[in-house]
Amino acid sequence: MAGSVVDTEWSVGRTVAELRRLGAKRNVEGMARYGISRQEGSSGVSKPNLDALARKIGKNHALGLKLWSTEFRMRRFWQG
Repeated sequence: MAGSVVDTEWSVGRTVAELRRLGAKRNVEGMARYGISRQEGSSGVSKPNLDALARKIGKNHALGLKLWSTEFRMRRFWQG
């Protein structure tokens, strides 16, 4: 089944580093126009890039629970 293979190499640190790499200041500024602030966990990662990262990682509930408590509070996206 697509998306069900878990790459065990994905840790919280690696995932957060990848989110920081994919984030763009321009996107954060654009989100601010809609009332989404950095304090609310906006990383500036576009939805297509976030979806691509999710496909790379695969389903990983344990990792998702750990990411839930990080600065990246895009919880709707973590839930898939």
